[in-house]
Amino acid sequence: MLGKRSNVYDESIAKGRVIRADGVTSKDALKRGDTVDIIVSRGRKPIEVNNYVGRSLDEARNALQDAGFKVATNEAFSDDVDRGNVIAQTPDGGNLFKDDTVTLTISKGAEQIAIPNVVGKPRAEAVQILRDAGFRVRVFGGNGTVLLQPDKKAARGSRVTIYTAP
Repeated sequence: MLGKRSNVYDESIAKGRVIRADGVTSKDALKRGDTVDIIVSRGRKPIEVNNYVGRSLDEARNALQDAGFKVATNEAFSDDVDRGNVIAQTPDGGNLFKDDTVTLTISKGAEQIAIPNVVGKPRAEAVQILRDAGFRVRVFGGNGTVLLQPDKKAARGSRVTIYTAP
């Protein structure tokens, strides 16, 4: 006769399968009417996935691995997230199981793009070219032509300094 039924999580036995009969071994002879308690698998135990977007790679990786997950990473440029921090996470929440993989996208920082060469151009034209390319402009000198432009690459939105003739 079926006695008490207990359900427990088990990483290797499918949900609904009997794990064992409590208090009974394969050597025990059961008589008609004996009561047997069973332990039934609830399947793998779900683990909550916390979101680590904005946190450092080390913090995110350590926490996810400590929770039982595997961690995969890739990189992408980001104007908004500091280099070395998590830009995106898949999945970014919900539940997974032990040894499932969480993928983290890590910021490479802002992408450095080529600054248009404006040496020899009139000040107003040079400033407009640089602004059109997405840069802020700082000018030292007068209203003449551009004499010097020290930077070759910078992050879009950053400040570019040019030096002009008087």
